Amino acid sequence: INAEYMGDNTIVYAASKGREFLDLNGVYQSAEMDADQKALMRALNSRLKQLVDQPPYEKFGLIGSGLQFKFGQSSVARQDTNHSISTNESEDFKQVVQNIVDQVAPNGELVLHDTTLDLEMSPSIDPALAHEAATFNKGKGLEFLNERLGLNLKKGPNLVCGDTASDVAMVAEAMKLCPDNTYAIFVTKDKELMDMVDQICPRVLFLPGPDLLVSIMVDCVEMRDASTPRLRGTFVDDLW
Repeated sequence: INAEYMGDNTIVYAASKGREFLDLNGVYQSAEMDADQKALMRALNSRLKQLVDQPPYEKFGLIGSGLQFKFGQSSVARQDTNHSISTNESEDFKQVVQNIVDQVAPNGELVLHDTTLDLEMSPSIDPALAHEAATFNKGKGLEFLNERLGLNLKKGPNLVCGDTASDVAMVAEAMKLCPDNTYAIFVTKDKELMDMVDQICPRVLFLPGPDLLVSIMVDCVEMRDASTPRLRGTFVDDLW
């Protein structure tokens, strides 16, 4: 499948859960993060790098997502999709990482979120909340992008695509802004994840693999290129 359908100046490339992005002109922009939080993340990253550089923890920098430093978040794999790490070893590694987080941020300034495959660590932005909700999640990222880029998500139609539980926050934010014209496509076979999305968005399509999602996007672009001008939203409606 030829997936190179988008030309220059047609896509905003966002990363770090929407906390940073390149706009249509290729200019880098980001949400604010205070100096204390940046210092905490630098200290954490240094400790994590030391950890995965020494035995017996080198493997965790090589499996799955490995060790990643993002803007406002760091993550390290504790398991992969093939479950090549024993449960005991994975749990022991999680505890080692939790100990590092507690040492770097003894007052709870950093939050560790366990996706079962990765350990994600971010500064806490709301001590009253627990786990991922207390951090800059993808829902907050979508809120930031909407405000900074003037996406007008209240108007819709909005299509949210995802494949993990961390993507559900985007669906929730889009539904909050535009409950009648928001759609979702999730690539997953996880029944629990399906139920989570179903409870939030009534217009959702589940796919077993990413190639099908790419095919849908290609079809939409071909429909756009082959047709006369159509009403905004028709492409999304055609999927359902």
